Amino acid sequence: MGIPLSITCTPFAPLGPEDPSIPLVHLGASPPRCTRCRGYINASVAWREEGRKWECNLCTMLNDCPAWYYSGIDGAGRRLDESTRPELTRGSVDFLVGADYSTQPLQAPLLCLAIDVSRRAVESGFTAAAIAAAKAAVGELLVQESLRSAWMDDCALGGGVGVTGTGAPGVGMDRDVGAEGGKGHICAGATSVLSPSLLGARVGILTFDSQVQFYSARHSAATGGVAVSVAVTDEDNPVGPLPVAQWALSLSEPQEEAALQHLLNRLPELVDTLSESRGAACVGGTGTYGPTRGFGCTTAAVRAAQQLLKDEGCGGHVVVLTCSHPYRGYGGVRIRENAASYGRDEEFYMYASVAAMFDADADKVRIYCTRVQMGPAPKRNALQSPI
Repeated sequence: MGIPLSITCTPFAPLGPEDPSIPLVHLGASPPRCTRCRGYINASVAWREEGRKWECNLCTMLNDCPAWYYSGIDGAGRRLDESTRPELTRGSVDFLVGADYSTQPLQAPLLCLAIDVSRRAVESGFTAAAIAAAKAAVGELLVQESLRSAWMDDCALGGGVGVTGTGAPGVGMDRDVGAEGGKGHICAGATSVLSPSLLGARVGILTFDSQVQFYSARHSAATGGVAVSVAVTDEDNPVGPLPVAQWALSLSEPQEEAALQHLLNRLPELVDTLSESRGAACVGGTGTYGPTRGFGCTTAAVRAAQQLLKDEGCGGHVVVLTCSHPYRGYGGVRIRENAASYGRDEEFYMYASVAAMFDADADKVRIYCTRVQMGPAPKRNALQSPI
């Protein structure tokens, strides 16, 4: 009699409330790695020849221990400094590494929020929920910016537990800088890896229905307020109509951060105005429906964002919040089912794959260091869907 057994593995799963925080370890530009399989130093390696060599647990290769990482071992073969080395005692650690691990120059993070404002999204309440989610995401980014800034200040001052005073790579510390304002949770030598340019995450907003709209919000010295402009790109040939410098707003600049908050607060009103001008439904519940207004151009929005980031050569993270089918414009997927085609030669076209175009776009996204994350919602009860 056999007993069914299954195992679910979730790498990089979110930490639960009972889980300890993951240590952040700084060992210079790169931690020790196996010369054969390129595996990283970890808690399962075996130490040989009084600690001068270590045996890879993945391929059994015997590697030399760098002089700066050397420590003696006890009678059980354990390093004498094991208790101060999280990478030798914990199953999961984060390594802080140098620029050699990046395929492009280090830069501030760039987040593009693409929000569905099609008739279906507006009617279901999804658009209003997505805007609220965008505000919450920006608030979380602001918290992370303040923590990262405090962390960098600690590194520059050379404070914190484990700092040797020589700038040499030190041992890992807890990465949860919020508990004590960042004090005592940093790693020695971290300033040799981190750059101030990593501060100031940038956020850009775009919406899409039958077209793709990019929003630019800038502080106006003449009026003392915030001027918001909208640039529209074609759905069939989507491109980035604005340079990143005019579209994305830095969270480390007070004026730009205030302009972003102003834009998010005004976004429902702007969506209403755009919808009214084209005879679509409005977020506020007014307006009339034009023909075929229920569908959005989701893939065109992704393409426009990808083209903008590619042209600027910066890459970034595109988060798409949508609840409508991508029927319109570039990459539109049509409803191909036709009852009259069954049993006839044209039935083949109902099953033909359209994946080739999406595979090509996925390759371009990877090449230009862009990440696309979809946040789809079902057609019904979109307001209750988690986003």
